[in-house]
Amino acid sequence: MSQNPSKQDAATEPALPSPWIEGDIPRRKGSCNVLLIAPHGHPKNDGRTYTITRKAADTLGSYAIVNKTYQKPPFRKNKDDSYVMVNGKKVRHAPDKTKKWINLNRKNQVEQHLDSEFKGPLHDIVNEIIKKFGNAIVIWIHGIDDGNLTAKNTQGSPPSMDALIGIGQGTPNRLTANKKTVEKLIKCLSSNSVKPIKAALAKKDSDYCGWHENIMNQFFRDEYGRDKVESIQIEIKRTGFRESEKHAATTAEAIADAIATMTNQKPQEKTKHSSSDSAVQNAAIQEIKAGEIDLENR
Repeated sequence: MSQNPSKQDAATEPALPSPWIEGDIPRRKGSCNVLLIAPHGHPKNDGRTYTITRKAADTLGSYAIVNKTYQKPPFRKNKDDSYVMVNGKKVRHAPDKTKKWINLNRKNQVEQHLDSEFKGPLHDIVNEIIKKFGNAIVIWIHGIDDGNLTAKNTQGSPPSMDALIGIGQGTPNRLTANKKTVEKLIKCLSSNSVKPIKAALAKKDSDYCGWHENIMNQFFRDEYGRDKVESIQIEIKRTGFRESEKHAATTAEAIADAIATMTNQKPQEKTKHSSSDSAVQNAAIQEIKAGEIDLENR
């Protein structure tokens, strides 16, 4: 008589190791040439981008770095609780590592305060991806207030966008990604099989174009050519995408599906391992070759 394994035997199977290295800024080993990053994953900053990025990386099987420990230095206030203003703009406190006040989207703050915690792992992961796959696609996942998704901030002024994309378009351009990659990403976001994400390039010189030299989207530009590293900044709206954990989970699946299509791979099947919210990768994955077509200097 044949014998079937008991439920007890199945339950005692050893769990596979998690691809995540936990800590203040968790990071994930991947099996493709994509690195997803949530620099403002702290709940008081770009709400639920930590969840979105982490779940998207698990579904995609990509590398990831996700921050929910450090927040942007808060705005300074006067004794009457009004904000300190200079030239019509609110003024933030200075970075303070002891208070966990560091903006992980500012190169100078990262280099001064988080060299080993963030800057070092970024370089290590990208170098590992290049060594394994020949090139890396780095995607910075941010949140944008719904009120800033306006024609004023969007190239071509299309209505009702769900996300803006920055690749260093500005005056002059400091481009961090190539035309074919970005066009394909925009198409795949809108046509993913989970939930459409209508995306467009941010308008040149807007706050969302990833252009300023102190923005982390520019972090790899001077060290690597776009044939080795492409860096893309995505700003995702709140309503319908980040306003609840359920929305965040769906958004994560949609982003993973879009990137999987863009890079000619399949999202990873769930596999048992030691972390409850991570997936282990089994298959070899094909990657899109960065630098196929340069984005013309417009």
